[in-house]
Amino acid sequence: MDGFLVVDEDTFASMEPKKQMCAMYSTMHNMCADIKVLKTAHIRWSLIGGVIGGGLVMACMLGIPGVVLKLAVG
Repeated sequence: MDGFLVVDEDTFASMEPKKQMCAMYSTMHNMCADIKVLKTAHIRWSLIGGVIGGGLVMACMLGIPGVVLKLAVG
């Protein structure tokens, strides 16, 4: 289960305080690792989207889509 400990409320309440802390630490540590992965992916996709969008804007400013359409239509 992706490294998360799944403990119901009754089981958690019956655990020793040290085991409760270990379970909470393990869960928080895994959540932090997952958040770092999501941040990295978000930055990558944002950069890729910016490059593609910027390229399309520049192509439109240079008239490239019009040239391609004229070549395709004849």
